[in-house]
Amino acid sequence: MFYQLTTPFELGLLAFGLAAFAGLSFWRPKWALVSVLFLLPVYLLKFKIGLISLTALDGLLFLAGAGWWQKNIKIGRIKFLTKKNYWFLYGFLLAAFLACLSAADFWRALGLFKSVIFLPLFLGLALVPAKKLNKSHLLYPVFLSGLLVAAVAMVYLLSGRVSYDGRLAAFWQSPNQLAIFLGLAFLAGAALIFKPKPCNKKTKIQLALGCFGLLAVVALTFSLGVWVALSGAILGSWLFLLAKKRRLFLGLFFGFYLLFWGQLLFGGSFGTKVFGPSFVARLAIWRAAGKIISQHWLAGIGLGNFQAYYLAAQRFFPPYPQWAVPHAHNFWLDGMVFFGFLGFILLLGFLVWQLWLKSKKQPPFLFFWLYLFFFLVLGLVDEPVWRNDLAVIFWLAWLIF
Repeated sequence: MFYQLTTPFELGLLAFGLAAFAGLSFWRPKWALVSVLFLLPVYLLKFKIGLISLTALDGLLFLAGAGWWQKNIKIGRIKFLTKKNYWFLYGFLLAAFLACLSAADFWRALGLFKSVIFLPLFLGLALVPAKKLNKSHLLYPVFLSGLLVAAVAMVYLLSGRVSYDGRLAAFWQSPNQLAIFLGLAFLAGAALIFKPKPCNKKTKIQLALGCFGLLAVVALTFSLGVWVALSGAILGSWLFLLAKKRRLFLGLFFGFYLLFWGQLLFGGSFGTKVFGPSFVARLAIWRAAGKIISQHWLAGIGLGNFQAYYLAAQRFFPPYPQWAVPHAHNFWLDGMVFFGFLGFILLLGFLVWQLWLKSKKQPPFLFFWLYLFFFLVLGLVDEPVWRNDLAVIFWLAWLIF
């Protein structure tokens, strides 16, 4: 759950921590980057400056990004910004900002735009020209952060602090949110075990034990979608790496992916058989999202505004299994709802272009492909991106991994 920092002591402690981190960002940018990845859960600490709501992670992202941009400008590494593969990204940035202007709650939309798009990209783009950045080393803080969160979650479990239906959520808003974060930490650990330059046997054993520990805590969340996504990540990346014609494999995979999504949307009881009874609620939300898209197809409704529009769309459909719904529980529908058709197409264009470039890289960076298939599978039934911590992983994965 979010914790609002309000007392002078809390705000003073935050200011002191950010001031120390600012020094680290300009003195040792690499250490600052590692710290950001380890401290991803601090997005749950919120504070306000005027009408703008900020998180502790926002401050870390801005300072770390500023440190890297200062270094890039100093040595003249900014020409990469004119490359054609970023044109779609710049267009998406503009479309996402314009969607904020059309939002019913402008300040909420702008706050989320800053946290899940602008600041993660501010840091991510600054890392693109870094030539001596060891990508594998960036996975360790994500993995260790997951282990720390898992340990804290076990304290919650032992003290009996679980949801009404017996699922473990720890300090997250829902069990699914905890499961997604731990799932990403597991993928980071798995990628470290099987990286091209293998680590020693002792480290491999430690990583493997950590991965099993993460899976054990994921099991306590009873998040079926994350389990299916993890299975899809392992199977999909394994088949991709085995394939002799990898681009052909990706084409066939996306063809199957679209057919599967179509079956979920129009296949009657098919989705319930795959994802269980909770899928009925997902299907109802998707129908409402379709109604919202038809009414706001050009500019979208902006980030963080789905709940109000969802409630307004209820009257067009049968009674809903859920009423508190912050998003469409589908990455692709959320993209069209939040950013409109133009913004969604620009985002999709950037992802496709980046995927085309990454499919040529030798050797392929395992974490990206694990993440890709995890994101694609989970993105069918949940929202794996538009949250402060998840957005950082998303943009870094597409920009530098």
